[in-house]
Amino acid sequence: MKNRTVYLPAMSVGAQRTAIENNDLTIKGKSIKFYNKKENPIFYYPYLLISAGHNYENNTKEAMGLGDYGKNTIIFGDSGGFQIATGKLKLNKDNFKRIFLWLEKNTNYSANLDIPPYVSTKTIRSGYVFNESLDLTVRNMRLFDKYQSGSTKYLNVLHGRSRSHFDRWYSAVKDFEFSGGWAIGSVSISLYLILYAIFYLFEKGEIEKYSGSDALIHIFGSSVISSMASLIYLQNKFNGMGLDLRVTYDSSSPFIQSANGSYVISFSNSSFSGIILSKKDVIDNEELDYDGTLPCRCPICSGITWREFLSPTNERGGFATEYYVKLGYHNLYHYIKTKKIFEDIIFFNNQSTIRSFFSSHIVKIFDIIDIAFDSNKPTKVLEQNKLFFKRFVVELPERSLLNLKSKAIINAERS
Repeated sequence: MKNRTVYLPAMSVGAQRTAIENNDLTIKGKSIKFYNKKENPIFYYPYLLISAGHNYENNTKEAMGLGDYGKNTIIFGDSGGFQIATGKLKLNKDNFKRIFLWLEKNTNYSANLDIPPYVSTKTIRSGYVFNESLDLTVRNMRLFDKYQSGSTKYLNVLHGRSRSHFDRWYSAVKDFEFSGGWAIGSVSISLYLILYAIFYLFEKGEIEKYSGSDALIHIFGSSVISSMASLIYLQNKFNGMGLDLRVTYDSSSPFIQSANGSYVISFSNSSFSGIILSKKDVIDNEELDYDGTLPCRCPICSGITWREFLSPTNERGGFATEYYVKLGYHNLYHYIKTKKIFEDIIFFNNQSTIRSFFSSHIVKIFDIIDIAFDSNKPTKVLEQNKLFFKRFVVELPERSLLNLKSKAIINAERS
């Protein structure tokens, strides 16, 4: 058994999604539907996260070209609870039914309709407080449990940012029997919280419970380097313990990067690095060598020049949709490549190799994970090292060139 983690590109809105739905764009004559092998995509990657909150009114399966799901394909449905919590979507009987039916039809894994407790809303002055969010989530889960058809595997959902909140939320939802595993929300703001939540479920026996059932442990909205490396390390530990399930995580970061003109060139063991392609600095700049080759040999960039990559411009003289799609797919390819390299190194199971590749800060996280698994109380080990995680954020900011323009570039929350 050699389960690997799964990075799920979150594609619910934006230039890439629009181009796919309009079916009016190819790259080098190949489809941009990377998740559907039958479409002859520019590169094949059979994983995708798409939100019912943005798409429940659309006949998305046909529009997105999702097709029939192969054995290894994951089309993960985010339920739209984030849009409800922020007031962008009204929770009523009709919308609930549309969301549920959309998930049933378009996905093979889906989160329950959870209402995240730590976001504000413009429609309710005080926002959803924790208990209110939990009560609404439990009500939705009862209905999902009652009407699920088996066409998609639903995940239970855990929220919390403190031990007491994890306890309260878990106690209310733990008895639901959903086959998809667990999704974890509200924790992507902190690697400490991500690890704490996973070890919390481990202590509760939920990891062992879902072992062997083709289930997932999913983290919403996190793809920073330290999280990616840590989740891969956890997956390898689960594999070694004979626990058969996959750790998954999502973000829209590659596509948010493209909207900000960020072009990933390479990665290190602690961050991505790249350049900013500014409209002001690039378009109509006569001094630039547009006929030079791109500094990348990925399927999108290989064999083309800066001129081909940057063209065409739109009617306003700025970059056209085609450019943002190419840039987003270029960035996505590097995310996928980086994840595979990390797994090839970590799954080799040689500590000296791991320690020579990753930064000392990330190695320290691996050590904490090892100690936690050797302990009878893994969450206690996390609590004892909480100060390190706070220092880790200060000493190793995970914002590279790619984040000069937006805090959302690297780590995109559910939106």
